[in-house]
Amino acid sequence: MAYTKDQILGDSTEKPEVGTDTKVIIGGREYAKHPSHWYEDGNVGFLVEGTAFLIHRGVISRKSPVIKTLVDSSSILLPDDAVPPYEQSHLTSPQGVTFVKLGVDDRAIDFSRVLDFIYPNVLPSTPAPQWSTVDVMGLVRFTNKYLIQDLKTWAVSKLESNHLLVLKDRLVTGTLKATYSNDPGFCVDIIQFSLQCQVSQFLPLAFYALATMEWSNHPPDAALCLDRLSSADRCRIIEGRSALTKAVKEKGSNMYENGLTEERCPEGKEACHDVWHELWSNPQYRWMNLLLHPLEELEFILVEAENESLCVECYTELQTETREFRGELMSRLTKFFRLE
Repeated sequence: MAYTKDQILGDSTEKPEVGTDTKVIIGGREYAKHPSHWYEDGNVGFLVEGTAFLIHRGVISRKSPVIKTLVDSSSILLPDDAVPPYEQSHLTSPQGVTFVKLGVDDRAIDFSRVLDFIYPNVLPSTPAPQWSTVDVMGLVRFTNKYLIQDLKTWAVSKLESNHLLVLKDRLVTGTLKATYSNDPGFCVDIIQFSLQCQVSQFLPLAFYALATMEWSNHPPDAALCLDRLSSADRCRIIEGRSALTKAVKEKGSNMYENGLTEERCPEGKEACHDVWHELWSNPQYRWMNLLLHPLEELEFILVEAENESLCVECYTELQTETREFRGELMSRLTKFFRLE
């Protein structure tokens, strides 16, 4: 797509040149030059949202085969849908530098962060800790779309370790209560993101959170976020909730009621009697919590056991049974929600 100099610079009387000031006009539109990734010796440009990047063709082409294809096709007149879904167009600056316009869904901040990793001289020493979950998810989306695999792998590992829940996590209650259960829309975002970027490890607990959501604690329109899911995914929530409830009833019916009593406790500790008594003396309350939020309730028992002065035998029994119960439910979430 070729443009004359006047078309590129538009109607501006100043007609700024590439590489000067903080703005540049390309194709009659003004863009802000990126403060870090505008290199005066760059030989290819990118337009993302309202930001212009001028970088080095070889650097970006080595990292992304998709972007390499976009850059290499810049000298050929292509229909708009030639490389779907990237919706790229190519503009030429007065100095002959090609600018590739990336897709309308791409974010300048994500492209900038990709370049932060590609260019060693501007690589932050510890970028991830300051990033929000949405920031890291954005990086995964961009690297997935443009096939920057090593950076995608790194970003996914940060999501696993610091941001989103996976089945291997030792405890999930804190994040479920603080983030997932408070924002059903975020759970939907996780599901859509996981399917789009082929990171299925984040699906089970997002579905679990929606299946165990107490909608009465949310505004009436909160459930509308489920409309963003496919009919198959909405069915997974319903069927998964049913399968989870059935498993809790089957596994929980034989637990705790046969626990040690004060008389059978090797040390005769009153603390042991109190804990066991609390577990099986009020079955209605225990079952209500187990059925509503089974993982959270089981983790509560585990944490409470750490704070009680139980004898070794009672502590071991309580921990063993509870961890086994929780472990079985966690291992079957994928099956419950038909994610296999």
